[in-house]
Amino acid sequence: MTYYDILEVSEKASQEVIRMAYKALCKKYHPDVYQGDKSFAEEQMKKINEAYETLSDETKKRQYDYSLNIQSQPKQNTYYEPKPQEPRYQPRQEDRTYNIKSLLELGFDMLKNGNRFQADRIFDQVLAKERNNAEAYLGKLMVELGVKNRNSLKNCRKPFNDKPNYQKALLYADNSLKEFLIGTIQHINKRNYETECQNTYRKACAFMLRNDGIQCFQDAIAEFEKIRGYKDSNQRIEKCYQKIAEIKSATLAAEAEKEKQKEERKEKIKASLPIAKKIAMFVVPVLVLAIIAATVLPKINWNDENVFSSPIDNATSDTTSENILSENSSSFVSSEQANIVSSPTITSSSTSGHSSSTSAASKPITSSPSNNTPSSNTPSTSKPTTSTPSTSKPTTSTPTVSAPVSSSDTTSSEPNLFENSNEVYITEGDFKYRLKYVSDTQIEVYVTGCITSSTVNIPLTIKGYTVNGIDDGAFANRSITSISLPNGITSIGNEAFSTCTSLTSISLPNSVTILGNKAFAYCSSLTSISLPSSITSIEDATFFRCRSLKSITIPNSVTNIGAQAFAICESLQSVTIPNSVTSIGNKAFRDCTSLQSVTIPNSVTSIGDGAFEDCSNLSVVYFQSEAQKEKFKDCFNSKAQLIVQ
Repeated sequence: MTYYDILEVSEKASQEVIRMAYKALCKKYHPDVYQGDKSFAEEQMKKINEAYETLSDETKKRQYDYSLNIQSQPKQNTYYEPKPQEPRYQPRQEDRTYNIKSLLELGFDMLKNGNRFQADRIFDQVLAKERNNAEAYLGKLMVELGVKNRNSLKNCRKPFNDKPNYQKALLYADNSLKEFLIGTIQHINKRNYETECQNTYRKACAFMLRNDGIQCFQDAIAEFEKIRGYKDSNQRIEKCYQKIAEIKSATLAAEAEKEKQKEERKEKIKASLPIAKKIAMFVVPVLVLAIIAATVLPKINWNDENVFSSPIDNATSDTTSENILSENSSSFVSSEQANIVSSPTITSSSTSGHSSSTSAASKPITSSPSNNTPSSNTPSTSKPTTSTPSTSKPTTSTPTVSAPVSSSDTTSSEPNLFENSNEVYITEGDFKYRLKYVSDTQIEVYVTGCITSSTVNIPLTIKGYTVNGIDDGAFANRSITSISLPNGITSIGNEAFSTCTSLTSISLPNSVTILGNKAFAYCSSLTSISLPSSITSIEDATFFRCRSLKSITIPNSVTNIGAQAFAICESLQSVTIPNSVTSIGNKAFRDCTSLQSVTIPNSVTSIGDGAFEDCSNLSVVYFQSEAQKEKFKDCFNSKAQLIVQ
């Protein structure tokens, strides 16, 4: 093989052509980009570099051409005439076919022995003789992919239908070889798809086995959705949705239990209040007496003899009366001074309620000296002085009047519900409620659940307050057969009646304005529902998987139909969308397999992706204008007939 054959150029190619051919071969056989055997690519690059180094230099190229007797301008022999050449031997067609067949067999034998470089040269020789030989292109494809026999092509990691040698082999191949090549590509694609599905299935199952919360089941659903229909992926999706519903129900039950325990603690505190009041009525007077005793009694001079003396002792004899009177007068003066000094302290330490008693006790002390001073022969006038200390005894008992004041004045009243929080949870009858304080004149009431009841009959008011709505998940996963809602309810929360599999029908009052996400999702027995004209929007997945829902009337007040609002409603047969609707969300009517006709009004400006996906029986779609038909024609399957009314 010459350098010209290696670079795949003619012997008279210009330097520009040689350089372009060299760049193309470098891109093809560079070890970093070559997908086959790396050693073969390195060997090819060595030959390509060697050939380009010679042919890119004019001097080396001229010497190389001379060695091949292909000089661009050969010299003429002026001395001898050239000998006439004998006619070359032209092989017969049979010999040529035999030679090609032998070369192909030799090339494939070289491949089996692992000599890919020699096999590639042989296949090039075959193509030099017959450019449309499919077997030679197949051999070069096998050399490029690094396989030893054609059956090993099925073991390739990726399909190779983008290879030039494959495309040429398929172009010139007979029927049997075409069938083999196409079957090989299909086998590789099927094997890769099976492997990808199996890996995704294992990943999704691993998410399910984690079982550590709602997020893991949502991740599992996302993976199973990629391979819907593979093995039991559809059943596992349903199981994941059931697990999510169970977790949410358990969470709501735990929260309800906490609220119940909280209410029980509050009731215990309320029950213990009367006992505390009784204890306070007994303890408070005792404490008051103890305080008075601790402040007043230390002020009395218990060492004074007159405190415990009697009038008889002061008049024992006439001979000693003057001494006694003088002693009594002196002691009286000293005790009077002591009482005068201590009296401000007593009045200041006593409370305002007892000031009258202390002032009354001090009066005999201040008036007794005037009775003792007139004459010395009237000792009986000293009785008040000796008995005055006894007047201080009532001072210790008079403060008891103030003890009942604090307890008797308190009036019992009903406890304030919103004393500790703006929201209060209560249980009344068969239902649980959440009371929300908005203002002094406005209290909002929401139903949070029921205790044990299959029939839901919600009252209009509770504790004098109007019931305003249904809380999120209030009746989720309950065996409810019928629902009666009062006219005052304005909102139904997210998943309020989700997974109520026994619910067959429901009528919403005209006061309802809000339907939350998944409000009636998974209600598999729900056959009909009447929506009031006060609703302006059908939120995401409101009636998701309501498999028995056959008909529904959308009021003219609705402007938006959310994503998956009626997805997998397999019994829904026809839908008339009112003129008020402006947008239809993604997959809003996906998998409604019984849906046969639908009317799209002029008010609709946007239809989400897959809004009518897999509606296999949808045969007629009515539009109100030709422009609208052209705008939304790609949103429906090819079987549906698009009609402008």
